[in-house]
Amino acid sequence: MLGAAVFVCGAGAHAGGSAVSAPTSPAARSAASAKTAGKAFSSQALPADLKRFLDQVQSRYEGLQDFRAHFTQETRVQTAPVAEKASGEVFFRKPGQMRWNYEKPEPQEIVISRGKLWQYVPGDHQVVVQGFDAARVEYTFLTGVGKIARDFKPRWSRPKTRPGDGLTYIDLLPRDEQASFSKVTLGVRSSDHRILATEVTDLFGNVTVIRFENLRDNLKLSNETFVFKVPKGVDVIDTTEGHPAS
Repeated sequence: MLGAAVFVCGAGAHAGGSAVSAPTSPAARSAASAKTAGKAFSSQALPADLKRFLDQVQSRYEGLQDFRAHFTQETRVQTAPVAEKASGEVFFRKPGQMRWNYEKPEPQEIVISRGKLWQYVPGDHQVVVQGFDAARVEYTFLTGVGKIARDFKPRWSRPKTRPGDGLTYIDLLPRDEQASFSKVTLGVRSSDHRILATEVTDLFGNVTVIRFENLRDNLKLSNETFVFKVPKGVDVIDTTEGHPAS
């Protein structure tokens, strides 16, 4: 599933390689509603220390044009006794372009660009193409148009810090009752206000955690990085109507 992704990052796939659930039109409606609600929200309602912290995170994010990093992902499903784990490398460029190269537990690629999402699992010998709505509120921060205090209801997480990782945590709650998530939690490094962890909790209590390491910023990543080339001899399942698969 896409997690996070949000926010930066964040997106990811189900560790077992199942098809990604792409955003749909109700999600776009959710995003529009959230933005409308945000206009009526005053950031002055936030505690002063939280507002200052969010402003610093927002400023750090707005200065980021692209990045490359190693990521680890863990998905905890309420009905499963064991968490699913995955890892690989991610590339991100504003606005709205991402590539996730999964290395473990099995190779797969996810490319998001030009309003589409391509998922390729070599073991399945197929490529699935789906629409991707970059306006969905869960993804706006990651895709280059998001404002934390406008799009979400932020609060300090409880606990605010956790032993061992040196991060400060904030929760982002949805403004729209029809949102498809219940909470996004960001783990922020206080020294430079860089997001190093995202946790997306869905409406059923399932949690996807993504952590980033070895980040390199503003590399001027090439256009080719975000172009998916369909391998020869694989099936293409294109769920977007009236558009080519590549």
